[in-house]
Amino acid sequence: MPDNMLPIVLSYSISRAAILMTILIIFERITHIKTPAKYRFGVLSIGVVGYFPARMLLYSDYLMDISLLYFLAVKFGNLSKGAWLRWFCALYPKVIFDILTRFLVFNIFNIFYPDIASSNSGLAINLITCLQCLGAIFINEVIIRVMKVDFKSLFKITDQSVTISIIKPTIMTLSLYSLIQWLSYNLSYLGLISEESAMDIRKYLSLVFMISVPVFIASLNQKMTSHLELVLLKQKEKELRYLTNYSHEIEHLYRDIRSFRHDYANVLASLRYGIEHNDMASVRQIFEEVTAGSVRFLQSDHFEIGNLSLIRDDTIKSIFAAKLSQAAEYGIQVKVEIPEEIGSPNLALLDFIRLLSILLDNAIEGAVESNDRELQVSYFKHQRQTVLIIANSMSHQDINLAGLYERGNSSKGLDRGWGLANVREILSSYPHTNLKTSTRPGRFQQNFRDGVSL
Repeated sequence: MPDNMLPIVLSYSISRAAILMTILIIFERITHIKTPAKYRFGVLSIGVVGYFPARMLLYSDYLMDISLLYFLAVKFGNLSKGAWLRWFCALYPKVIFDILTRFLVFNIFNIFYPDIASSNSGLAINLITCLQCLGAIFINEVIIRVMKVDFKSLFKITDQSVTISIIKPTIMTLSLYSLIQWLSYNLSYLGLISEESAMDIRKYLSLVFMISVPVFIASLNQKMTSHLELVLLKQKEKELRYLTNYSHEIEHLYRDIRSFRHDYANVLASLRYGIEHNDMASVRQIFEEVTAGSVRFLQSDHFEIGNLSLIRDDTIKSIFAAKLSQAAEYGIQVKVEIPEEIGSPNLALLDFIRLLSILLDNAIEGAVESNDRELQVSYFKHQRQTVLIIANSMSHQDINLAGLYERGNSSKGLDRGWGLANVREILSSYPHTNLKTSTRPGRFQQNFRDGVSL
């Protein structure tokens, strides 16, 4: 390598590392993925070392960057929505950075430094890159904050078809931009168009897409918001139905208590008559019948569901009421332990509802398939922790706990283990929580704890 080329290569390498670091910042900003330092260093090393070979191979450095981001999305993203969401996470940071930086170079910096786009000065390259990176981070942050875009909501959508319908147009748009950019370089390299024409294509393309970026981000945000509002509306409707069912259970319990009180008065009258006439056989018979009936009545599932009145949050109360009523309808013996008033744990309400629904559904399904048909629920505060314990009888004598939370792996059969995988995905956003799964012959238990113990 000629001596005069070394400073230029070094400047390009430094600029390349700064560009990759900026793209990683945007990547982590939208995905909320915290890339471990060693993987971040690995991506930077591959991106810098592989830049010049990839550049000479039909300008494939663009694809290399996207592939590195895709790898990070697969490795650390916990993304259950398939390839479309991963491609979005890989494409968006790279293309947005490219659009913003080219817009700055061609339409802002070029005013003060007309030859900026073709400069080979090491100092100029590093200065331009620094301004590009800072400008890209700033503009991207302004767009997100002004439009109030919450990309994290995108990863909370559980319906894969909805996710695809939301992000597919954006992915196609970003892919079109990438393709035109790549063609402009290669057509110029092959001599099919002039370098000036290729430069004009990139200039006007960045201008057009810079104007379009807020539009398709606004569209993406509007679709996400509309879907989440629909989900919340449906959840409110479910909550109303569940609370209605709960109120019916309480009314049923009240009627039973009134009936029991009336019958109890008659029983006392019968006992008085037997005692007054010294008919001890009649007294013994009445006593045995009453105590047997009273035990059955007081152990009724209506009394168990009545314990839910100690839950302050109506939404959580409605979920418990609906699921436990469903269990009772299936002939499952339900036990509820809520020793004192309790609110909700330190999770987003929608996330806790999803977690609670999945755990109760799994417990009910396991209990139905068992011979004992038992379901026990405990919900209480212990020191600073909110504790939820759900235990059920089960027909399986042995379950492989190691793979239970893997997507598609389940004790219920192939490709049915989606619920617990979703639980793991939910809790990945809450490092202060803990979910412990345990089994013993004929029994399966989930122990959820939120908060820090003393």
